[in-house]
Amino acid sequence: MDDQIFTIAASVHLYAGIVALGAALVAMSVKKAGSIHRRSGWLYLLALVVWFPATLLRSYENGEVLPAALALLAIHLALGGHRSLHLKRLHQGQRPQRPDIIAQGVAGLLYMGMFLWGLTGLLLGHFSKDGMVFLCFGGLGLLIVFLQFNRFYKRSHDKHGWLYGHVFGMVMSFCTLLATLGLIHLDLPKHLPMWLAFPILLGPAVLIYWYRFLGRRLTQGKRASQYYRLKIK
Repeated sequence: MDDQIFTIAASVHLYAGIVALGAALVAMSVKKAGSIHRRSGWLYLLALVVWFPATLLRSYENGEVLPAALALLAIHLALGGHRSLHLKRLHQGQRPQRPDIIAQGVAGLLYMGMFLWGLTGLLLGHFSKDGMVFLCFGGLGLLIVFLQFNRFYKRSHDKHGWLYGHVFGMVMSFCTLLATLGLIHLDLPKHLPMWLAFPILLGPAVLIYWYRFLGRRLTQGKRASQYYRLKIK
């Protein structure tokens, strides 16, 4: 019975991951905020929701915590990027709503548990590779949660911060997804540092391109709606 569950999880993980990758590539390629872009974005999120528990099962089966940590980071970044579309009034004092509190609160609890687990092992002298993963990803996740909440209470805001937040969350989620799929399905343990470095470098490269593109257009007085015809209130 357990073997059957893990076999199903492996198939779900692979195919849901492929669907998510395809949806992300479509969303990045088409006109932003058009119907295809929005539908591809929703398909990406839905595929991640299916892919995430399957990744946890694959991680448990293989006795590795790194894929599970990457999967948590990928879905958290995607949810944050999606929520940014609803935060266009931060410069007017907009405060966190229930979805923000639930998403970031749950993520924060998970990251805190990971961080404390890794820190406890370090303090007790039982530090291991898994403990290092928990400590590093737990700390990184807590930092992301803090930044997500902090943008509601900053004194100064970029009027287009929601747009940059959306791009950051979705691009980095895509890169983390890519790293997780490669780690599990391409069997790259010997080349792990090199493989993880690829999406880590790819993400900032794509972000720099989009930030510079949007920055030039927006500083020329053009409206964000020329690139994102959003109807979200």
